[in-house]
Amino acid sequence: MRVVLKIVSRLRVALVLLLSLWSGNLWASGFKLLPFLHQFNVDAGGGLEGTSYWEDQQFTVPGSTAEFVTSASTLGVCGFLDFTKYVTATVGLRMAVGPINAASSAFAVTTSSSLSWSISQYDVGLEGKYPITFLKNWTVAPLLGILWSGYLGGQINGNSLNSSDQAEFSQLYFDAGLDMEYSLTQDLFVRVPLKFGVSATSHLPSSFYYLDQGGTITPGQYSASSNLILYFAVEVGHRF
Repeated sequence: MRVVLKIVSRLRVALVLLLSLWSGNLWASGFKLLPFLHQFNVDAGGGLEGTSYWEDQQFTVPGSTAEFVTSASTLGVCGFLDFTKYVTATVGLRMAVGPINAASSAFAVTTSSSLSWSISQYDVGLEGKYPITFLKNWTVAPLLGILWSGYLGGQINGNSLNSSDQAEFSQLYFDAGLDMEYSLTQDLFVRVPLKFGVSATSHLPSSFYYLDQGGTITPGQYSASSNLILYFAVEVGHRF
């Protein structure tokens, strides 16, 4: 009988919370009705984020070493959740900004071009950090983490992407950087994260075929590839 009464009591509490949430009373209380947030030092917020990409592909062909370099930028919105002051989860949604810039060099000849693109991407990250407070309201936190940047859709130069091209826009990065934070009030703060990441994934084949200067199909081989990302954001957060 006691077990039944406990279950009924907990159901009543859950129902009251749900009704409060539905009526807006829970939000009006400033989340003070959620004591577990204080227990775990949870902070949350969001803002604007941006990225810049650089990809460098190097490959060997008979008589020459070739290189293909591309760069591009994205801009979007983001959010974050601090589980403690040492662990942060992030999420974002970004769109292409400007063209993709490409430069290739082979047989002592370098060519450059720009391609229009309309790619959309999402990102999910997790990072550990160590905050250091100075000058009363300022905090700087060195950080290490991982960031998954995934492909959602879009085109390059008006052409849809095949599965291989889509994979190029889905990368896992190991990143390092700083969270710079300024406290506006006891509960509100502005945060500016700046991170630099190196891709841990590669979607390049080990070899390929190309048409040489004599019109002959010739095998070549990828010798190196690097995919780098610079991530930055401006966010407003709340301490619960």
